[in-house]
Formats: sequence, C-alpha cells, structure tokens
Amino acid sequence: MRREETEPDPMPTSLAFGRPLASLGVVLVHDNRGAQTMLRSMVSAMHVSRLRVYDHAEQALSDMMVDPPTVLVAEWEMKPMSCFRLVRTIRQKGMEPLSFVPVLAITPMPTLTMVDRAFSNGVNNILVMPISPVALRRRFEWLLEDDREFVLQDDHY
Repeated sequence: MRREETEPDPMPTSLAFGRPLASLGVVLVHDNRGAQTMLRSMVSAMHVSRLRVYDHAEQALSDMMVDPPTVLVAEWEMKPMSCFRLVRTIRQKGMEPLSFVPVLAITPMPTLTMVDRAFSNGVNNILVMPISPVALRRRFEWLLEDDREFVLQDDHY
C-alpha cells in the first residue's frame, strides 16, 4: 500500500520549529525608527543568520513572497498595512511556505480585543513594548520549541 492510502499527511509546523537560533532569518517590520533601531539591535545581538528590517508591511510582504523568513516580528498598529492585514495575507492558503512563518506581534498597549484578534488570526505570540532583550530572546526560543501544527480552516491557516 502507498503511504497516502494509509496515513494522512502531517500538518505543517512553523518554519522556525526545531531550528537553532543562529539559523533564523528574521524580518522586522516597524514604522517607528526609534523602536525599529532598538529591536534591530536586540535581534542582532542574538546572532541570527539574517535580519531584514522594513518601515512598511507592503515592502516586507513583497520581499517575503520571494524570500520567506523563518520569523516575522511586526508592529501591530502599522499604517497603511497593519500587522493584522499582513498576517491575514500570509496565512491564506496558497501563500505557502510564507503561511508557516511564525509571527511575533509588537504593541505598546495590548487590549483584550487586540489579543483575541491577533491570536485568532494567526499571530503566534505578542510582545508588549518596551521589550527587554531577555524577553525577546525567550520569545524566539519559545518559537523554536513550538511544535503546534498549522490547521487549514476554510482558506486560512
């Protein structure tokens, strides 16, 4: 018997799962230059393989479609494309492998509505500004161990 007749294909996990921290390719999207500089410094100090930084989600999305990262860190309230819209876009069926990039959303003022909306639309974790280097590193390490599978519901993961 062929495999597909006996076992269903396993659901995909995030692109960061099981990888060493030093192998990560990170995309950071933040429209505030001060916060962007601080976050760039903290991510760089983790000695990831590659870090790309963007002011706007539109350009990040365009580049990620060609060259997907293994982690996406994005500010929740960006304009004109918010982190919510960015995540909704990449979690669509047909955007694979970009669909499986874990997302850390950043916000200075989380609300229950924002947290619920973020998690229900595919954000893996939320970081509250200001962020310490230790807290950021722990979230990255958590992503490396997060073995949850992506589940396709309708046309989104």
